[in-house]
Amino acid sequence: MKKITTLIPLLLGLILNQTATATESQISLTASDGTGLEMRSFQARIALDGFLAFTELEMVFYNPENRRREGRFQITLPDNAAISRFAMKIGDQLQEGEIVEKQLARRAYEDFLHRRQDPALLETDSGNRFNARIFPIEPKSEKHLILSYSQRLEDLESEYILPLKGLPQLKQLSIKAFYDSDNFSTSQLGNFTGTMSQRNVLSIEKRDYQPTEDFRMPYQPGGHLAMQSEQLVAARIIPFTDASDTQGFEQLIILIDSSASQAPYLSDTLKRLETLLPQLKVGTLLVYTFDQEIREIGKADNPTAQKALIQQIKPDNALGASRLDAAITTLKALKLEKTRLLLISDAVITAGESSGAQLAAQLSTINGLERVDILIPSTHNDKQIARHLAKAGKSPGIVAPLTLSDAHIIRKLTTSVYADIPIKVSGSSWYWPEKVEALQTNEPLIVFAEISSPSTQKEINISVGDKNWQLTGKPANPILLKREWVRARIDKLLDMEDQAQDIDMKNAFHNEIIALSVKERVLSPYTSLLVLETEEDYRRYQIDRKGLADILTIGADGITVQFLFLLLCFLGIC
Repeated sequence: MKKITTLIPLLLGLILNQTATATESQISLTASDGTGLEMRSFQARIALDGFLAFTELEMVFYNPENRRREGRFQITLPDNAAISRFAMKIGDQLQEGEIVEKQLARRAYEDFLHRRQDPALLETDSGNRFNARIFPIEPKSEKHLILSYSQRLEDLESEYILPLKGLPQLKQLSIKAFYDSDNFSTSQLGNFTGTMSQRNVLSIEKRDYQPTEDFRMPYQPGGHLAMQSEQLVAARIIPFTDASDTQGFEQLIILIDSSASQAPYLSDTLKRLETLLPQLKVGTLLVYTFDQEIREIGKADNPTAQKALIQQIKPDNALGASRLDAAITTLKALKLEKTRLLLISDAVITAGESSGAQLAAQLSTINGLERVDILIPSTHNDKQIARHLAKAGKSPGIVAPLTLSDAHIIRKLTTSVYADIPIKVSGSSWYWPEKVEALQTNEPLIVFAEISSPSTQKEINISVGDKNWQLTGKPANPILLKREWVRARIDKLLDMEDQAQDIDMKNAFHNEIIALSVKERVLSPYTSLLVLETEEDYRRYQIDRKGLADILTIGADGITVQFLFLLLCFLGIC
C-alpha cells in the first residue's frame, strides 16, 4: 500500500511536534513562534450508521495579540479515517477546499506564495497526523476552521472515540451525535451527560469547560451485519470463532523505539512492559533500543533479571531519528532459533529505508524469526508500515495499540493470526478485500461489494475460506455508504497498481485513482485538498467547481449534502 500524503494549501509545514506530552491534544493551532493560539469553541457533529461513522468538526481559534500571526494547525485522526472536507473562513465567506491532483495543488501553492497570496495546504507529515499552516490570523480576531472525516469501526472492541482529552479550557464545547440505539451504547459517556430525543440524537453542551476524557460510544453489533443501498453493500462479519492455537515465547527479542517522537510515551511504555513480561512467561529475553543507532541492553532468562533489563532503559534518553533498517542489520548478525520479535514503535520511520515492503523483506531474511508483533504506544503512527512488518516472520503477527488492557494484549500476543485466506461475495461485480489480511479469533472483517442484480438477489452471500454467510442487507445511509465504498475501490486500485508489472498498467491504475478521487471527493495518495481565496483562482487553475461531488455534511436530521453547484449559483458564480 502507498503512504497517503494529503494536501490542502494554507501554507503547510511538515513539523513533527517533539515536545508533546503523553496526554497531548490531538487537535491544536500553534503560532509560528511556538505559542498556542486560544481554542475558544469546539463543535462536533457525529453520525453513526452501523459500523460506519462520519464526524464534522467546527473549531474557532483566537489570536489574543495585537499583531497578525501565522498558525500551524495539527490534527491526529483515527487510524482508518479519511478526510473529506477542509474549509476556512476568508473574510466573511467560508471557502471550501477542493480535491485535485497532487502536482497541480503544489504548482498552485508555489504560484500563490510567489504572488504573496495565501492558499491553504493540508498534508500528512506521516501516518495519521495532518498539518497545515494558516495565514493570516488577524490581530484580536478569530479563525474558523471546518474539517470532516469518515471512518469504519472495525476493531474487536469497536467504539466510536472523539479525542477530547488534552484540549484546553473551552468557552464552548458542543457535541451532537446521531445514532441507532440498537448498535451504540451511552454507558461510557462519563462526565458527558446530555439530553436524548426519541430519534436517538444525543446533544451535549458545555460552557467554560476543559475536557478530561475522550467522548466514547461503544459499538454493539449483536452479530453479523450487512448494510445496503441499492447495489452497494458493506458487511461486517466475524469469520473465526474457534479456539486459536497458543503460541509461546521460547526466545523473545524486544526492540524499543527510543527516537525523539517516542519521548512523551517511553516512560509509560517501560512501565507497561514491566507488567506484561511476567504474564508472557518468556524463556530467554533479549532487549534492544534504537533510534538512528541500535543499542543492546542485555539478555536474561528469568523474570527478575528480565524486569531489571527494562529498568536499565532511561526514558529521558529518547532522542534522534528512527532508523529501523540499521536495527534489522544488527539482528541479522545474531544466531537465532525459534525467536519472536516484539517491536515497540509508532512505525514512523524518519531515517534510512522507509518503505514498509522493503523493511519487511529485510526482516524476513533473519534466520529463525518465527513471528513479528508490533505494539504502538502513541496515537500518531503509520499502521501501513506496521502491517508490512507484521508479515515478515514465518507466521503472521499482530499490530495493536499498547493502550489495550493487559488481558487483551496477552491474548493477541499468545494466539495465532489468520492471514491470506480468500474472500468471495457471490453475485457481485466487484468486492474488496479479496483476502483476509490479518485477523484473530472473534475479530471483525469488513467487506465492501457491488451487487450485480440487487432487485433479484435478496441475500448477500459471503465466504471466507470454507466458511459461508447469508445476510439480509439492512438499509444504510446511501451518502455515507457510497463514501466508504469509494474508499474501498481506491484501496483496491492501489493494490492493483502495486501488483502490476507493466508500466503502462501502473500508469492506467494511477490515473484511474486520481479520477475517482476527484469525482467522488475522497482523498487518495495522489490527490490533495486545495483551498484558494476566490472562485477566479479556481478558474485560473482550471478546477471545475461545478463538476465536483457535493460536500458531505451533517444537518439537523443527520447526514446530508451541501449542494455546491447550487450554492455557487446563488453566489452568482455558476
